[in-house]
Amino acid sequence: MSDGNIDVEPMGSHQASMNQHGSLQHQQSTQHRPVYHHTAVNPVVGSGHHHLTQDPHAATPRSMACNLDVLSDAALATEVNTGPPMLDDMSQQDTVHHNGVKIFDESVRSCPDRPRHEQSESMLSSDFAPQSAQPGYDDYNLFLDEFAGSACILPPHFKSEQQFTPDIRELIDTGQRSREDSIRENLLRISAADYNIMKGHLDEFSAVLPSDFIFPSRHTLSRFLEGYIGGFHDHIPFLHLPTLVPVDVAPELLLAILAVGAQYRFESNRGYALWYAARTVALEQIKRRHSSEVDALLPTAASYSPHSTRPSPSTSYRHSFASAVSERSVTHDTHREACSPNTPGARLETIQAVLLLFAVGLWGAKTILQEALSLQSNLAILIREESLNGETSPSSLNEWEAWIRLEGANRTKLIAFCFFNLCSTAYDMPPLLLTAELNLYMPARSRLWRADSAWQWQELRQTTPGADMTVHGAFSRLFNRTTQGFPNNLSSLGHYILIHALIQHVYLLKHTSFAAASPYGVQRTLKPEDVEEVSQALRVWQTSFEHRHQLRAAESGYSMGTDSSPGGSLAFNAAALLRLAYIRLYTDISPSRALETRDSTMIASALNSTPLLHRSFRLHRAVFQAVLVLSMLVKAGVNYVARAKSAEWSIEHSLCNFECALLLAKWLGTLSAMTASDPATPPEERDLLQNIRRMLDETEFAVPVDPSLAGPSSISVPMELVTSEGAKLRQLASAVVRLWAETFKGVHIFDMVKAMGASLDAYADLVDKRREHSPSMARMAPEAGIT
Repeated sequence: MSDGNIDVEPMGSHQASMNQHGSLQHQQSTQHRPVYHHTAVNPVVGSGHHHLTQDPHAATPRSMACNLDVLSDAALATEVNTGPPMLDDMSQQDTVHHNGVKIFDESVRSCPDRPRHEQSESMLSSDFAPQSAQPGYDDYNLFLDEFAGSACILPPHFKSEQQFTPDIRELIDTGQRSREDSIRENLLRISAADYNIMKGHLDEFSAVLPSDFIFPSRHTLSRFLEGYIGGFHDHIPFLHLPTLVPVDVAPELLLAILAVGAQYRFESNRGYALWYAARTVALEQIKRRHSSEVDALLPTAASYSPHSTRPSPSTSYRHSFASAVSERSVTHDTHREACSPNTPGARLETIQAVLLLFAVGLWGAKTILQEALSLQSNLAILIREESLNGETSPSSLNEWEAWIRLEGANRTKLIAFCFFNLCSTAYDMPPLLLTAELNLYMPARSRLWRADSAWQWQELRQTTPGADMTVHGAFSRLFNRTTQGFPNNLSSLGHYILIHALIQHVYLLKHTSFAAASPYGVQRTLKPEDVEEVSQALRVWQTSFEHRHQLRAAESGYSMGTDSSPGGSLAFNAAALLRLAYIRLYTDISPSRALETRDSTMIASALNSTPLLHRSFRLHRAVFQAVLVLSMLVKAGVNYVARAKSAEWSIEHSLCNFECALLLAKWLGTLSAMTASDPATPPEERDLLQNIRRMLDETEFAVPVDPSLAGPSSISVPMELVTSEGAKLRQLASAVVRLWAETFKGVHIFDMVKAMGASLDAYADLVDKRREHSPSMARMAPEAGIT
């Protein structure tokens, strides 16, 4: 296809354009807002404002296509050019509230229509056999001009037979945006009466809250709500905003939302206070419900015969058991039913509160991290108690509020699964929920989740096809080599969940596969057949992911919404996780990074002690992914990314960048340790090395090259001469790490990201010190291990 340009609007100019669209007036049904302790159904659903204005389908899609590199690069560059097709795919298949306050960062990347290839169905269904073609890395400009743009990355042979016409300028459906703005404004409009009710709900927990805890003022509460919606909601969209009424939600969930919002307003101290308050109330709710269940097990006076020789239990006798469980006095025990309703909706809100605390606590200060890690067992238990079996498909429900409750519960459990995996990825801990346990239905498309009325939801159901299958069914199709096709209508959240399932699969394979000749736990080497099977699954996932975004343009003119908005949304995060999955699959680097210490010196020492790598074609594929990410940073500008874009990075992007920096440093260190007795260097290594050199030449981190090695063309320099300069390669490794460290020095939300940047700088200092490496560590892996 023809070349094209990607025009990515800067965040500021996009917001300015967004503000040009006025809010439409909508009729709202006036409903009574029950106080929390009288709510018999899920309060999130129970009394929302329903907007009945008909949706105008006014937006006209522009011609373009979305793929992973469009999504990954869009948050970095303001203009990216795309040229010739990329490297061939191994599969050789067609790839596929205050009025007026703007609080939702919705510069949405739409994926308009382009002609679907006539073989798009076959590309998702059958025959993923690999080719024998060899990869190539010889074109330096291909990295900066094409790979850093929007071309499709399908390792292991790094070429795509299709070139998409890129254009990620937005589609703005004015009517839809106006309705969403109205919903958010209503959500943030906290009246004095509602504020007093919320404060009264929290007073029921005054006995367990710190005496110096201060509930935020009404205006601060609105600010923190805005911080949550505008900064965090897109990452984990399990709360149903159209029916969310703050005065009706459980106090622990309200506090958790405020804690997250404070973090995203860079008010971390107040956020920590709210975090601990939310944790205290959530645990108290759990204790009260458990106490009530224990109380129900104990005998009453009526259970005893009048002629019994044993005394009947007194009230104090019964309360002694309840108090032992709840650690509360008899006085407060009398309020248990009012404060802690034991309904499915109330229990779900407690789960959602604990999930939020766990999700943000994982990346906070060391003390918060320790508290968050202690919460994950509570979260896993609560989720299992609510069942991980999807007996009813959400698509079979015809009542909007019933659908919201079931869909919300499914999303909450599935997103918790994803955060257990993120915890495992970052801290090398076993995940507490396994893919095999998730017999839940995949989440519905975002347009259905964002419908603001029963009328609109019913209308969208008629025009929005879905993939009505369980996680088990979707995951098994990733590995299916038969003619059974992969579903075309998975949401971005569905794809995000599946890439987490694949990362967990790699993690479990690594922890059950050990090199026979190595000490236990030192080297985890996957079998070639396992690597190829997972590689195929990753290619199927990516093809489906890109195909889904191509098809979005062919649908009604709705904006992309929460599934693909910029600045770290699900689609961007999934792209980063795909690269992380490839790196973890193709390398044997230990996943332990000491990140839980938040100590940059200890983290740098852990990175420095990581063994060198075993050279293989499999390793080249992982290095290629890291070089690709490096090319994006160089293309956009390292300082620009650090100062203007770092705050938009998600945790997934930070983990991916951190992993790429370590991988390239270890790979360059491996090359520096080569000796004359090592196997001859293949062209892939020479090309990758020269591309890294030339990319660094575009930055302030350039490494001088000995003039005697330059010659008429640096690419033609014999690898043997280059590797003889081991000190230069170590210097190159240090420069790569310092470049990545620079991108971490901008403004970040979480403490862990700051610790990552400081530790990379400290690691670069250690790389600069000459170290003795065993030449045997750098030898080419046996041919049997090459995939």
